[in-house]
Amino acid sequence: VGFTAQVNTLIAMASDRGMYALVDWHQLNPGDPNYNLALAKQFFTDIVTSNKHRNNVLYDIANEPNNVAWQGIRDYASEGIPVIRAIKNDAIVLVGTHGWATFGASDGGTLQEVIDNPIPFDNIMYTFHFYAASHLEFYRTRLDSASDVLPVFVTEWGS
Repeated sequence: VGFTAQVNTLIAMASDRGMYALVDWHQLNPGDPNYNLALAKQFFTDIVTSNKHRNNVLYDIANEPNNVAWQGIRDYASEGIPVIRAIKNDAIVLVGTHGWATFGASDGGTLQEVIDNPIPFDNIMYTFHFYAASHLEFYRTRLDSASDVLPVFVTEWGS
């Protein structure tokens, strides 16, 4: 309850300042978001319920999935998104992509996996992370190709 209250306080502070708030379920280890699916469902139930009156909150359901195939992430999203949408049917939901949110560029996966098997919901965006020091032309090309056909939100970057 304490952590959830703190998140709600930060959302309210951003809202009071006319800012967007991006609430992210940050799981790095283990990289498969299905491992903590029950906890994620409870977290988003609590946060979305408290903030359903706000239109400035975005929900990132799995930040940097890794060591998990795209199908596993898609299965997770198919379980998690309905939890959010049952409370706020027009919520914007962000979905992390395989290979630490690189459309598979960091783990040998492919963008085509996502294109051929997209998340079956409206009002979603796929996340991409880019770090200039280590993510060279291959990553920029992957992002360009993804953004040509999918809604993409770059939620982490660095130079």
